[in-house]
Amino acid sequence: MHFAADNYESIIEINFVRDEKYKGIITDGYDVASIIKNISLIDPSKKFLPGKTLIFFDEITEFPEIATALKFFCIDGRFDVICSGSMLGVNHRKIESNSVGYKKDYEMFSMDFEEFLWAKGYGEDTVKSMLSHMAELKPFSSLEMEVFHGLFLDYNVLGGMPAVVRDYIGRCTFEASLAIVWSFLNCPLVGISMRIPSSCILRIQGFWCPCWTRNPKRTFVQTKISAFIRRLVREISQAVFSTLKSRRKIKMRGLG
Repeated sequence: MHFAADNYESIIEINFVRDEKYKGIITDGYDVASIIKNISLIDPSKKFLPGKTLIFFDEITEFPEIATALKFFCIDGRFDVICSGSMLGVNHRKIESNSVGYKKDYEMFSMDFEEFLWAKGYGEDTVKSMLSHMAELKPFSSLEMEVFHGLFLDYNVLGGMPAVVRDYIGRCTFEASLAIVWSFLNCPLVGISMRIPSSCILRIQGFWCPCWTRNPKRTFVQTKISAFIRRLVREISQAVFSTLKSRRKIKMRGLG
């Protein structure tokens, strides 16, 4: 939100997990006037300044219907709107209209090593110098090698999640940062379990080690994944075979 604070006078942030009451803002329709009216009704302190307001809808996986309103916000043009959420394709059936042509989709990735260096305070000159050394096969000095090697090891330990990197840079220690890493590893299964049939949860838990198998390495168990895939392929094959077999019988009876 640092970019928003520097470029907008008013920031309207709505989190559909934290503030479920905002799920009623489309009660009167998807037009901009109705949505703004209902948001102001819930919280009159939110100010909508044309051309100077950013509306941030967070966790829209819990309320995908709001995506229909993006078309009308785009046509209206008075406010900028950003939506954020994980596994946005899961609840797409709840969206009446996906506002095709009126929005831009961005897939977010974790930080790469170059961005990690930026976060550590290194500028573009350092990155370009490192790249030129590798492109020209020019050896690093002993000091450069020692510093860059240490930075790369830190990056590999931490990964590229911004929250983890920010905590590490702020504390200059791995202790709390690694705790955040494990929490990130454990979160996906919780989200998946909320959105799949209950009959499938135990099967997925069977090979998801970070949460359920207490594997100290916290990695996937290859044998369990392989067994799961083999069983899944076998079930699909049996279903296809049964379908083809029944269709063949129907065809044969028709010829008879």
